[in-house]
Amino acid sequence: MLVLDRLNVFYGQSQALYDISLRVKAGEFVTIIGANGAGKTTIMKAIMGLVRPKSGSIFFQGEDITSRPAWLRAEMGIGYVPEGRRVFPDLTVEENLRMGAYRRKNAAEIKRNKEKIFVMFPRLAERKNQLARTMSGGEQQMLAIGRALMVSPKLLLIDEVSMGLMPLLVNRAFKVMGEMNREGITVLLVEQNAKKALAAAHRGYVLETGRIVMEDSAGVLQVNPEIKKAYLGG
Repeated sequence: MLVLDRLNVFYGQSQALYDISLRVKAGEFVTIIGANGAGKTTIMKAIMGLVRPKSGSIFFQGEDITSRPAWLRAEMGIGYVPEGRRVFPDLTVEENLRMGAYRRKNAAEIKRNKEKIFVMFPRLAERKNQLARTMSGGEQQMLAIGRALMVSPKLLLIDEVSMGLMPLLVNRAFKVMGEMNREGITVLLVEQNAKKALAAAHRGYVLETGRIVMEDSAGVLQVNPEIKKAYLGG
C-alpha cells in the first residue's frame, strides 16, 4: 500500500532523513520507534505531503505521490493524526469532524462515518456541541483520531498517540487502533512508547538520527537485546 524509496529530507541545510526506505502492506499495523528527534514526525509529514523530500519517492497503492499536495493525498485515502493532536480549538466537536470530511461529497458516507465515530468514542457524541479547546487532552486525542477517520482512510498515519495522556487513556487509544486495524484500516504509527507500539503492531522499524537501523516483526524486536536496552527499559 505504501512504499518509501530512499527518501532524503532537509530542513534548510540540515538533513533530517537519510535514504529512508520502508514498506507497509494493506491490512498491516506497522510502527516506527525511536527517540525524540530521530525523525519520526518528519517521515509522517513527508508521507502526508507537508514537507517535500529533496530526493527519493513515495508510492501509495502503486501511484507515485511524491509531488502531490497534501489535500489530494487525503482525498486518495490517507488519514493523518498529527503530533500534538492539532484540533481546531474554536470549533465544536461536530465541526472538527466535518472539517475532516471537507473533501468528501457523499452526504450519506459523511453521516455514516460520523455515527461510527460516535459509537467508537461515546464521549465525543456527548460533547458534540462543545468547543474543542475546552476538552481534556484525552478527549482531544479521540477527536483527532475521529477527524482523520472522516476521510474513510485506507491508510491511517498516527503520530505519537500516547503523548501527554494518562496510562488509562493510552491503553484506550491503543485498543481503538487495534480495532480499526482489524476492521481493515492499514495503520502506520510513530511512537516513543516502544513497548506499547510493538505490542500492538505486526512489524516495526527502528529509527536513529534520521536513519532506519533495524526492521523486523514486532515480536522479534520485542526480544532483541539492543532494543530492550535502548527502548523497552532493559
